[in-house]
Amino acid sequence: MPCCSWLPPIRPFGWVLLVLPLLVVGGCHSYSEDIGPAMRLYAMGNHEAAAQVLEAKPRRRQDRMLWLLERGKALHDAGRYEESIATLTEAEVFMSRYYQTATIRVSQELFGAVADQYARDYEPMYSDAIMLNALQAMNHLALGDLREARVYLRRASDRQAESLQVHARQVEQRRAELDRAAQQLDHDAYREGLSRVSQAYADFTNPLATYLAAFTATVDGDAPAAEVEIRRLHTILPSNSYVEPVRFEQLRDAVGGLGPGQVVVLVESGFAPQIEPVRLPYATPYTGVSLLAFPRLVFGQGRARGLTLTAGEHQIATSQLASMEGIVATEFHARLPVIVLRIALSQATKEAAAVMMRDQADDAGLLLASAYKLWASNVDDRTWRTLPARFHLAQLDRPEDGRLGLNPQPGVTPPLMLDLPESPVVIVWARRVGSQLWAVTYPVLP
Repeated sequence: MPCCSWLPPIRPFGWVLLVLPLLVVGGCHSYSEDIGPAMRLYAMGNHEAAAQVLEAKPRRRQDRMLWLLERGKALHDAGRYEESIATLTEAEVFMSRYYQTATIRVSQELFGAVADQYARDYEPMYSDAIMLNALQAMNHLALGDLREARVYLRRASDRQAESLQVHARQVEQRRAELDRAAQQLDHDAYREGLSRVSQAYADFTNPLATYLAAFTATVDGDAPAAEVEIRRLHTILPSNSYVEPVRFEQLRDAVGGLGPGQVVVLVESGFAPQIEPVRLPYATPYTGVSLLAFPRLVFGQGRARGLTLTAGEHQIATSQLASMEGIVATEFHARLPVIVLRIALSQATKEAAAVMMRDQADDAGLLLASAYKLWASNVDDRTWRTLPARFHLAQLDRPEDGRLGLNPQPGVTPPLMLDLPESPVVIVWARRVGSQLWAVTYPVLP
């Protein structure tokens, strides 16, 4: 029985009418092309202009949630905190709708298989939900609303718990390795196992959100909640001296007037991993020319390094707090089986269509089929682009002169000098891309 003979015959001109609309849609812009103008401005530190570009609606309605996340982050970096809150709240509505339904939409899957991978609504990662709430918390901290910041951090904690539950098997596998090493009294293996368990928690959650939860609970005087978050944080980052319990005791004493003022420096560096397409061409005499397209993660955008801080005659280095590279990569690889299945389904659908067109329109159908497959061979490259590759942390006593220097390249460039506001606790939030640096400061009060 000839392939696809169960379909009604379609004349060659009919195939042109059927396939041309798919060529137009299938050859649409990638997300990288759509977000490119805003990202070029953002990378230069022109966050205000980037937010203005992102004010326009995205080309595809399926990108609306992700577009709002990008704009909310740009508005945050531009210091427009209230607008950032409103934008991220709108994004959260879309995200909540996604998590509540979480069903496969047949029409989107069908069109994605036939023509366009972007036909599906953007599917947020757990890391997106966690970062959205962490950003909302930072917006409220910048506006002096500690209590509302803690509300969002509790939401972030809920999302982290969901992420750990989904990926529990991998965490438990690494914990079992640790238990075996402990039973055998192999100290080197035990330390290696501890590192793997800690990394598992870090990759499936987000230490930034956990740190902010511990920080805000401490400043707010909520000792029980602070103790839980500090213990959790130390499990994730056992070797980071800035998350030791003594650091939070210093914060508590500063708020109570029992110790020197404290300065907390949080640094974003580089850009989170991006998805790029890899396309492999092939041809057969039966189905014409084809492109097999699949995604890969690309790292190393914008050099993800910390800063050296200058306080009087002292120099202090920041330490890595969270790696969005590891978090995004972990979720990407967890989704990879579904991605591969969709690619296989799409490729099989297009090849079946090519056979039908060749059988019913000979060489003309084969040429049209090849054009259709080349145009429709795209990859869903949607990721949250304005996020950093890494977050870095430092905490220090308030300098006597109230000035703090931030230097991305000590000995090469002069430090960016900041005048710290008068407050027992001050946050410095900095964004670094390569050698470029921007920073804001704000007091934190209970």
